[in-house]
Amino acid sequence: MGKNKDLSNEKIAQVEILIKENLSMRQIGQRVGISHMSVKNIKDKLETGQPTSSRIGHCGRKRTTTTANDRYLLRSVKKMVRPTASELKREWESTGVAVSVSTVKRSLSELGCKNRAVRKVPLLTQAMKRKRLDFARKHANWTVDDWKKVNKQFFIFFFTYTLFFLNFIILGYFF
Repeated sequence: MGKNKDLSNEKIAQVEILIKENLSMRQIGQRVGISHMSVKNIKDKLETGQPTSSRIGHCGRKRTTTTANDRYLLRSVKKMVRPTASELKREWESTGVAVSVSTVKRSLSELGCKNRAVRKVPLLTQAMKRKRLDFARKHANWTVDDWKKVNKQFFIFFFTYTLFFLNFIILGYFF
């Protein structure tokens, strides 16, 4: 079984104190809340003079990318129009950094880039465009007060329609 995480300095200090009190390794492990093998490893390191927390800051696999690579990736995202992770991977590999698509996604996530799918919307037909233009021309001279009235009427309509629809669902009627 692998190592979950490094022991805190407080736990290591507790183990050192309890070792000096000549308690057994199992008793020390129970008191501190760690395994007796962890106690043994700490004891061996103290006897040989090795540092007790050698992994701090060096846990896990080394990064394949640097901060400069990450900045280049961020610039590429801003430069390209809706790039996919595969496109960014190819762009990144052109600079000599061999990475996978998942590494690109992880790096973008660490840099704070949100991954969202583009919302699919129907294309506007000529009839829709004509109606929009007619509406815009008809209402071009409206004042703010005119638009406020429209908004109130719309919300009243929307609210009553929603209540009507919910009543149908609650009562079990479907269209």
